Amino acid sequence: MSRVGKTTIGKKLAEDLKLNFFDTDLELEKKYGMKIADLYETKGEKKFRELEFNMLKSLSDKKNSIISTGGGIIENSDSFKFLKEQNTVIFLDCDFDILFDRIEKEKNEKKFYPKFLNPVQTAAEAKEKFARIYARRKKLYQAVADFSLDIENFSNDFYSDLIARLT
Repeated sequence: MSRVGKTTIGKKLAEDLKLNFFDTDLELEKKYGMKIADLYETKGEKKFRELEFNMLKSLSDKKNSIISTGGGIIENSDSFKFLKEQNTVIFLDCDFDILFDRIEKEKNEKKFYPKFLNPVQTAAEAKEKFARIYARRKKLYQAVADFSLDIENFSNDFYSDLIARLT
C-alpha cells in the first residue's frame, strides 16, 4: 500500500533479522536512471508493472533478504501470483485516512499529487481516486499475505512475535 512505511519497516526488520534489504523502487531507479514517478509516467502503467515484476523476480533470487515493493505491484497478475506462491508476504495495514493524510502532506510539500493519482485537480478528487485504489489493493494484499502488521496499533510485543515467527 502506498505511503504505509514499507521501506522504513522493511529496513528495520532486515537489520533486526540480519538480512539484506532491497527496495524494488530504488532498484528500478538505479537501473533506469530516473525517479520512480518519472519511470511510471514515461513507460505507462502496464509496462511499468512489467518492469516491477521483473525486478521482483530478480531480487527474489537473492537469499536471506527482505524486499520492499512498490504499493501497486500487487495489481499486476504475474506479481500477485509470484508473491502468493514464491514468497513470505507481510502486509502492512493502515487506515485509509492516515494514508491519505500522508499523501496530502506530500502534496503540500511538493505542490502536486503523486503521479499514480493523476490526473486530479482537487483534494476531493484525489481522495475519491485513492479510496478506489486503496480498497482494490487492500483486498489483493490480504489475499497474498502470510502475516498482517497493523501499523496503527504497532506494538513491540507484536513486532517481537513477528520476528520470532519469521526465524
